[in-house]
Amino acid sequence: MSNQVNVPIDVRVRRLHNVQGVSVQEVAQRLNIPTQRVQNIINPNNMAGKTTTAADRKRRKREVKKLHAKGYTQANIAEMLGCGLSTVQRDLGVRWSKKPRKKASATKTPAAKQVRQNAKPQTGMVKEYSILWGAFKFRRSKND
Repeated sequence: MSNQVNVPIDVRVRRLHNVQGVSVQEVAQRLNIPTQRVQNIINPNNMAGKTTTAADRKRRKREVKKLHAKGYTQANIAEMLGCGLSTVQRDLGVRWSKKPRKKASATKTPAAKQVRQNAKPQTGMVKEYSILWGAFKFRRSKND
C-alpha cells in the first residue's frame, strides 16, 4: 500500500481488516481514526437504519464545541467524530458568507449609445459557425 497515493480511508480500512486480517482496534490505531468509524466502514449496514436522537445531537454538539475550544480545526473535528464538515460547522454556528452581489453596471455613456444605434443589424444567414468550442469551423460557400 505504500506505493499508492491518495487511497481513500474506507478502502484502506477494508484492505487492512478484510485482506490482511488486522483487528478493528489495530486499524483504528494505525490510521488514527475512531474505532466506531472503522466499524461503520467495515459493516455499513449498522448505519442504514440508524437515526440520531436529540440526545445524540446534543452530545455531539457539546463534543464539537469542546474540541473546537481545545484548538482543533473543523476538518480535524469532523474526522475525529466521523461526521461531515458541514455538521461541525452547523454545531458551531458558523454560517457561510454569501458572495457580494455585483453592483449594477454604470449607465452607458452617450457615445456608447450612439455606437450601438449606428451598428448595422445582423440579418441574413450565418456565414461561419463552429462546434465543440471552436474545434471545428464550418464556412458557407458562396454558392449556398
